[in-house]
Amino acid sequence: MLELSHLNKKISTLVGILIIVLVAVIAGGILAWQYFGIPEKKETGNETADWKTYRNEDYGYEIKYPEELDTSYVYIHQSTWPPQITVKPIDPNFICEEFQNKKISTGYGNQKEVILNNSKYCLLTVGEGTAGTIYVTYKYITDKNSKQLTLVFVLKFPNCGTTYYSIDNKMQECQKEQKDFEPTVLIDKILSTFRFLE
Repeated sequence: MLELSHLNKKISTLVGILIIVLVAVIAGGILAWQYFGIPEKKETGNETADWKTYRNEDYGYEIKYPEELDTSYVYIHQSTWPPQITVKPIDPNFICEEFQNKKISTGYGNQKEVILNNSKYCLLTVGEGTAGTIYVTYKYITDKNSKQLTLVFVLKFPNCGTTYYSIDNKMQECQKEQKDFEPTVLIDKILSTFRFLE
């Protein structure tokens, strides 16, 4: 009988310890959840919040655009900024004919279809060099809000091989930035702010 009583005490002690541990784990979990909580989704912020607004009363639209690019070796040609936009009815017969180094009225150009964020663009680029800088005209054509939009602007790309850029190994930095720069991402962000005036 003494053995049975001693066994009951051991079981009771063990059950008591398990209950205390279980309560401690649950309480600790609740405190940790309250302290750390469920991770909140971080807001990416509105990249266009600080951009300038351009209104075109003739075509009846408004866009936002950055005053400058966040780049060191790619520059906006200010006379074409903000992008010149024309708005017209959608041309159901328009086809983005792809070509490279084709003679067109403004020089030799490349044209291709680009898709970004489910938006389709026909991109024509024409480059010309002068005084160590390459000027590239970009012409984007896309459909938005049942209209066909054409955006045109010029970017300047300095020659990364000049003596100036060989100082402090800036030549590689310049070449990498120019190679990685993607104007379609910029245009897609600009067009995300496009709206017709009421």
